[in-house]
Amino acid sequence: MITNTRMETFLVLLKQQTELIEILAQQETELQQRVADRDWESVETLVGEMTSVSEAISRVEEDRNALFLEIACELGGETDFAVVLSRMPMEIRTLLSQRYRELKIAVLRLQSRTANMDAYLRSSLATNRSVLRELFPEHATPGYSSDGQGRLQAGTALMVNSHH
Repeated sequence: MITNTRMETFLVLLKQQTELIEILAQQETELQQRVADRDWESVETLVGEMTSVSEAISRVEEDRNALFLEIACELGGETDFAVVLSRMPMEIRTLLSQRYRELKIAVLRLQSRTANMDAYLRSSLATNRSVLRELFPEHATPGYSSDGQGRLQAGTALMVNSHH
């Protein structure tokens, strides 16, 4: 049967991963604000911090998966989470289900914030391209003609200075 220490460790890993994902989601929101403010130096710093958090999430994920496989093996070898969960005592099952739901919610929150950031950046890029196409049509030639032939014309370099 599963040792209490093993299950406690698994629960701790679930909680750690949830907390790290929540930190990453907060950083994602902060990143969007810094990009909107065009504070590129702090964006670079924050991206480094986000990379560290992402790496920590990956390490916890690996540890959690390895421990889950050990627990699953002890409970009959089935690796489906629902099946493993059903073979546990009720009090452990309840706590484990709660922690797993918290992890899922944190992941959904992170995905939502990532999607928001992606939409913001795509919108900004599209707007910038439209403005540049209007101001400098010679730089806006498409890469392909109507018959599919490559038509890459190197225009003169364009540098935009946003500092006043």
